[in-house]
Amino acid sequence: MSTHCKRPDGSERGWWETAEAATAYRNAHPAYFGDRVVFCGRCGAFHCSNDNWLVERPWETPVDELRVS
Repeated sequence: MSTHCKRPDGSERGWWETAEAATAYRNAHPAYFGDRVVFCGRCGAFHCSNDNWLVERPWETPVDELRVS
């Protein structure tokens, strides 16, 4: 999908095409150290999200909870 998720201020959220790329970014940037890498069911990309946000974002699934069917 070409439209990625937005922050509340309307700017585009950080997104990555792979979980590995999101993880590498998170690990290299201290501001993201507490975040989990998630797959976004809305835009089809990976984001870094705080656990507290996941309650309000049921369309985001932490990568470690993804299941292959």
